[in-house]
Amino acid sequence: MSRKTSSISGAEIALIKAMRRRGIEFSRIQAYFSRPDRLVSPFRITEIRDGSLGADVEAASDEALDEFMFAYERGRSGIEAVVGNASKGPGEEHIEAVRALFENRDGSWFLVGEETDDRECKESFNVRHPSKVLRAMAALANNKGGRILIGLRDSDKLVVGIKRDEWDALDPADISQRVTSAMQPVPEYSRFRLDLGAVSVGVLQVTRSAVRPVIAVKNDGDDFKEGTIYYRYVGESKAAKPGEVEQIIRERERTAVQAAATMVAKRAAGEIAVLDLDSGIAEGASGSFVIDEELLSKVQFVREGQFVERDGAPSLKLVGDVRPIGAKVVVEERERVVREAISDADVTRNFLQQVKVAFPYEYIRHLLHTQRRWIPVFYFAQLSGLTIPALVEKLSAEPPGYPISRSTLIERLRGERSAFQSPSAHGLAIAQKIEANQMPKLSTRSDVLSAARAVSSIRSADFAKVSDLLMQCLLKSQGADDRSKADRSIIDRAVCRLDEIAFAPKTDVS
Repeated sequence: MSRKTSSISGAEIALIKAMRRRGIEFSRIQAYFSRPDRLVSPFRITEIRDGSLGADVEAASDEALDEFMFAYERGRSGIEAVVGNASKGPGEEHIEAVRALFENRDGSWFLVGEETDDRECKESFNVRHPSKVLRAMAALANNKGGRILIGLRDSDKLVVGIKRDEWDALDPADISQRVTSAMQPVPEYSRFRLDLGAVSVGVLQVTRSAVRPVIAVKNDGDDFKEGTIYYRYVGESKAAKPGEVEQIIRERERTAVQAAATMVAKRAAGEIAVLDLDSGIAEGASGSFVIDEELLSKVQFVREGQFVERDGAPSLKLVGDVRPIGAKVVVEERERVVREAISDADVTRNFLQQVKVAFPYEYIRHLLHTQRRWIPVFYFAQLSGLTIPALVEKLSAEPPGYPISRSTLIERLRGERSAFQSPSAHGLAIAQKIEANQMPKLSTRSDVLSAARAVSSIRSADFAKVSDLLMQCLLKSQGADDRSKADRSIIDRAVCRLDEIAFAPKTDVS
């Protein structure tokens, strides 16, 4: 197997060193070099600073850094790389296509027509309060992509314009940081300015996401709510209707099936090797090798780039290179991907999908910094390899975002608080069917809530079937309204009950 190289090029390392010399913050450096298929971890920047990565690379000159930052600011978005295989900024065809959307009437510029399902207008853009723009970006990415036009009056689509100096001075790293922390997967976008005589329009060009749905992973004001799938309709960006959500899911399923069929064909043709995680045997047309059982734990499920699914299916990446030494096989660790910002939705989703996250303790520690009470923990505790007493001791030493969250978490770990709820007569009947692997149909909101409440009262479960049931419940409760939030809190408790049954020490399960 070939030696794995760093995903950061030498030219990028040189620029990062120059940025560190200039005193630019880690978060801003990270934003300059991250893109949708690759999130540059702060640990990589630390390695560059400490000399453990790219020690032989000289820092770029001030002139080269200035040129890089100028090109980035003028032509690229906050999430696109601008070194090596960078995608280009908006070409002349894009600018002319936007120009064709406007007409001059008696000396003033107006948008031709109204807002559509690929065009949204805003009068202004404040990077400190971007909730409406974030919603529009996610909505466009979930449909077919499109443009956000900034500087247009809502009533008649008159171009009132943006302040050119303020638009040009917007920090691309700041924009990138807000976008990447607000939604997953992160859509591709570019930013440019269209001048129409004395007035200018700011343009955010959003690409249709290759991996849908794009989901809000945190709250931002009243217009952007965690857990919501936004979709662009004609003249409006709002929470997706069930029909659009179902369409997106079916498309993902088709893509996943096609990808699986391709993998099977490659396997049959001998183009790839297959690793059996139970036996540790990797077999291919050119031979096979065995990974010792003690080393299998170093083969981890990680999701590419920003921990998103690529082409509809999670990727299995071997962390490091494998080379034989005598009768043993050693895994040399070369690269590890870790998510910098973990959300409540990430914890729940990775639990239900049984993702072998690289740093499970970070998922547990996240529970100290959220106000939500019911988020799964025992699965990640098991992945961490820590005993419950050791975990409690470690969490007790952590500075919590919310002290009540830490006390609640510790009570759950000790078995003093459980997600179990005694069922009603109706709920008992559903719970008994679930325990017998007879999953209820989810035709209505009432069905979803009844199923979730029933799961909270079960004492045994087929994990695969119940986790699939709860995923369906969550997908049917994606709204941003108060009722949907209340519904999700009931589902969250059910998710934690499944976590207790499957992974809590037996003495801790009600």
